[in-house]
Amino acid sequence: MDLSAIAAEHLATFFLVFARVGGVFALAPVFASRLVPMRIRLVLALAVSLVAVPAAENHPVAFEPALLAPLLLKEALVGTALAFGVAGVFAAVEMAGSLLDTTIGFAMANVVDPSMNFNATVISSFYGMLASLVFLGTGAHQMLIAGVVRSFDVLPVNQTPDLQTFGRAGAEALVPMFGIALEIAAPVIATLFLTDVGFGLLARLVPQLQPMAVQFSVKILVGLTVMALSLPVTLQLVASQFDSALASGGMFGGIGP
Repeated sequence: MDLSAIAAEHLATFFLVFARVGGVFALAPVFASRLVPMRIRLVLALAVSLVAVPAAENHPVAFEPALLAPLLLKEALVGTALAFGVAGVFAAVEMAGSLLDTTIGFAMANVVDPSMNFNATVISSFYGMLASLVFLGTGAHQMLIAGVVRSFDVLPVNQTPDLQTFGRAGAEALVPMFGIALEIAAPVIATLFLTDVGFGLLARLVPQLQPMAVQFSVKILVGLTVMALSLPVTLQLVASQFDSALASGGMFGGIGP
């Protein structure tokens, strides 16, 4: 028995597993946050890879650089695809925050988003932090990691997934994004629209009061009040979208329960 060949096969399998897990950690929200040091992300990815190696060793791969390089690229793409649906939910939540910033009037006030280290509007950053809390609080991060480990049974490292499946799953993750954003922002947008209509009627009927002088302050107060009142529903909606995203990830290898 050639022990060196067996060791090379184990090493090749580990590299492929690490490429898939690394793809998930490169795109998945919270894991990919700049607030998480690179060393911690690397240690977590190595730990998950070591746990997943036994499941991947049922389909060994020869340690040949010419064959290993395209498989590594394929595994990295599969890993990002596994996290794509969850990342789409985060993007939809932040899009809802951007819509509210524009409607309320906070669009000109930018802050630095600590998770991705770029400028973002105030409510968008707030909704992004809420989504992170829901992601961790509901255990969605554990389901994501468990799904990645199970994915090696459904999609072995020595097989290439159907590109049509990739495209269909990507489209299904992107299409509902704007709808999710509207669902989250709808109560505030509708209330502020009625507020604008009321100010317009008041300015037309009693122009001496000059209601437009306080319109901006009132819109901020009304918008933040409705946001606070609708927050429980928003959290439930975000949690359900995470469940749907993880379930749809099963097309790439069974993320869902």
